[in-house]
Amino acid sequence: MADLNADLKELLSRTELVVFPEDYVAVDLPVGTHPIPGEWFRPATTRFALIVQEPKSVTMVVPRRKWLRMKGMLEKYDVKGLVKIIGFDKKLSLVTTGYMCAVGTVLSDNGIRAVPTSTFKSDQIIVPKEELPRAVRVLREFLAACRKKPARTPVKKGAARPAGKKSPVPAARKKG
Repeated sequence: MADLNADLKELLSRTELVVFPEDYVAVDLPVGTHPIPGEWFRPATTRFALIVQEPKSVTMVVPRRKWLRMKGMLEKYDVKGLVKIIGFDKKLSLVTTGYMCAVGTVLSDNGIRAVPTSTFKSDQIIVPKEELPRAVRVLREFLAACRKKPARTPVKKGAARPAGKKSPVPAARKKG
């Protein structure tokens, strides 16, 4: 595990994963797509949805069941595939630094494709559906490692110290 500062490690140690049960669909839409009515995104029927508009495209991540009903409203679209959403139970703020970087690094180091997404209140990771089991295992192991306290190695009296380590008590000087 990469070196994490104590505050970040403590925050991660208190974090639990929240895996959203629904399958989601990632879809690219052309710019200028007719607006999607707001009622499609009511909290009672939509736990998570993401719409990002860029200069040359619109990307949408919505529950698969909702997409199957919605796609008839659209003339053009490109479905990128099924994805799953992993959330984190901690509310973060812009004051928190390194949280998503640490999570993303762990996933990347394990060859797991992931797209981080955040709001001012929560963070999620979007992963391909087929990679969900491995992503969850890797993240749970990482969070568990953050919970472990570093082992202290007691130093016995008279024991040799590793090279470069000074004794806490200065050695007596010889008079001569």
